[in-house]
Amino acid sequence: MRPAWGSSGEGYVRPQTSDLLTPLFPLGKTMAVTLRLTRMGAKKKPFYRIVAADKRAPRDGRCIEQLGYYDPMTEPPAIKIDLERVDYWLGVGANPSDTVGQLIEKARTASDIPAED
Repeated sequence: MRPAWGSSGEGYVRPQTSDLLTPLFPLGKTMAVTLRLTRMGAKKKPFYRIVAADKRAPRDGRCIEQLGYYDPMTEPPAIKIDLERVDYWLGVGANPSDTVGQLIEKARTASDIPAED
C-alpha cells in the first residue's frame, strides 16, 4: 500500500510560509517583460496589437496584457494605446521595443498627456 502524500518525504511537499513571502523579482533583478507588437490581420493586411509579454515568448505567442493597437493600413495610421497601463508597466521595469517606444511617443503627443517620471 502507498503511503499518504508527504508522509514519507515523497510526492507533494507543502511550501513553507517563508517561501510564499519571497518576492517574485528580488531587488537588482530585471523584469523579463517587454512591450512589443504582435501581428494580427490577414496576409498583406497587417494589424498589430501592442502587448506586454514575456521576453522569451514568441512574437505572436501568449501575452500578459493587451495595451492597445496599431493599424498601419489606414490613412493616417491608427494608434490607440492605454497610456495609464503603459506607465504602470514602465514603472515596474518593462522595456518597450524600439517601434513601441516611438508609437508611445506619438500617442502621448496626440493626447497631450505628459509622461510620469
